Amino acid sequence: MPAALSRVRLAVLSVLLCFLGLLVQVGPAEAVTYRTVTKTIRGVDSFYSTTFATCLEARYSAVMSARAYFANKKNNFDQPRISKMSLSVVTKRSCSSTRPTEARNRFDEISYSSLVYGQGCRSNPSFSASLPWSIGVAVTPTCGRVQRARFGDSQGRARGAHVFETTNVKTLAWNDTDTWTPRVPAAGTYAELCTSVAASVSIRNTTGTSRRKLTRSFVFKDACIRDR
Repeated sequence: MPAALSRVRLAVLSVLLCFLGLLVQVGPAEAVTYRTVTKTIRGVDSFYSTTFATCLEARYSAVMSARAYFANKKNNFDQPRISKMSLSVVTKRSCSSTRPTEARNRFDEISYSSLVYGQGCRSNPSFSASLPWSIGVAVTPTCGRVQRARFGDSQGRARGAHVFETTNVKTLAWNDTDTWTPRVPAAGTYAELCTSVAASVSIRNTTGTSRRKLTRSFVFKDACIRDR
């Protein structure tokens, strides 16, 4: 019995020593600190219509943000968001002019909308947002039919107005991630999240003998945010 008891005690002691060794190897869990990176994004594009003898200039601005944190020896970037997005359309005598036209427009109805979709047609992000954003698969100016988020406005009696604006205070979110490993030789290494932004503008004259319609897409430079 004493010999058997000693063997049991040794076995228990061995298990305890292994367990303590495992605790020493694993150590406490790494604390992860999150921070939010924000950037104001903007874009402008214009088109001259000979049919309506006017230049249409589309501008947008918004706040883009993402979450940055360090884990698994990598800098991680995720949870991109766009908020406070505004879109304006200005009618001008020429696209080189810096001021809106003073002449009455040759159209009396206008509709305009912002489009956000996967950057460079390389992704099909899963967007989430509430009204006035609408989300679904539709035609985009550069990527054909893909998942896109949209919001906009329309206005009748547009003949005497020259600046048309709409603002969306709701946040648009989608799933995208990027990582990079610090302390690598390559210069300019950083994490980056991008999305494509465009606008669609339609103008129409509904009175008189010249009842015409024009729909034009405006493609802005990709909106990107970096963590570096």
